[in-house]
Amino acid sequence: MFKIRIKNMLNRKASLLFLPYRVRMLLYKIDGWIYFKSACLFNKPYFGTYLDACMQPLERLEVMKKLLENELKSESQTYKVLEVGSWGGHSTILWASLCKKYQKGKVYCVDTWMSPENIPEHKKLVAKDKMFKFFLYNIRASGVENYIIPIRGTSDETAEILKEDEFDFVYIDGDHAYNQVSKDLKNYSKLCKIGGIICGDDLPIMTTRDDLDEFFKKYSEENAARDPLTKINCCPGVFLAIKEFFGNDGVSMKDGFWAVRKSKEGWDKIEL
Repeated sequence: MFKIRIKNMLNRKASLLFLPYRVRMLLYKIDGWIYFKSACLFNKPYFGTYLDACMQPLERLEVMKKLLENELKSESQTYKVLEVGSWGGHSTILWASLCKKYQKGKVYCVDTWMSPENIPEHKKLVAKDKMFKFFLYNIRASGVENYIIPIRGTSDETAEILKEDEFDFVYIDGDHAYNQVSKDLKNYSKLCKIGGIICGDDLPIMTTRDDLDEFFKKYSEENAARDPLTKINCCPGVFLAIKEFFGNDGVSMKDGFWAVRKSKEGWDKIEL
C-alpha cells in the first residue's frame, strides 16, 4: 500500500511539471495539507511538503537503519543516541523505533524548533510553537515517545551542558551553513565515546570537480544551493566542513549519509 501511494504521488508530481511554477507550488502545498489532515484524522505520523516535514530518501533510510541496528545488536543496555537537528522527527523516529525494537537506549534530540537565518521560509512555520508541537505529535503517533528526550536550545548552548564521551551514536543534521557545521563537528565529536559513531546527512559526493570548489565556497553559508552543472540541490557548507574536519577521504559515505567511528587515534571509516 505504501509503495502504491508513493508511486501515485510521483505520477501526480510528474503530471504537474507542465504547469507554471507558482501554480505547481500552490498545488504541492494543497496536496501536502490534505495528506497532513488525513494523517491527523487517523492519528498517524506525517512527513511531506506541509510544514516542510519532508521524508528522508528511502535508500538513505536503509543505510541509516542498518548502521544503528548493527550497533544496537552488540552494545550495552545503556546505549545513547544524540541527534543534533530533529525538526519534524523523521530520523528521530527511525532511531527511536530501533531502540524500542531492541528494548535498549534513548534518543536525545537537540533543536530549537525555530527558524535559522539561512532558511527564511521557515519563519512562518515556527509561529505559536507550531513545529515543536508537530514534532511531539509525530513521536506520539509513532508510539516512541518513551524513547525520546527533547532538549530545546541551540546546538552551541546544548554542547556546553552535555558531558564529553557520553554518547554512543551522534547524528548531526542541524544548520547546514559551513560555520555552524564546523562548530557542531568540533563540539559534538567530543561528546562521542571512543568506539562510538558520529554521522550525518546531506553530504554531496566528495568530488574533485574543479568548478565545485569556487561554487561551494561562494554558497558555504547557505542551507542549500543548486549545482550549476547537474542542477541538483546540495549543501556546500556540509561538504566544506567535513572535508576540513576529517580530510579529503576521511568519512564513509552512501546515498548522502556519512559516518565514521571514533578511535583513540582519531577516526576510522566503517562499512555502510
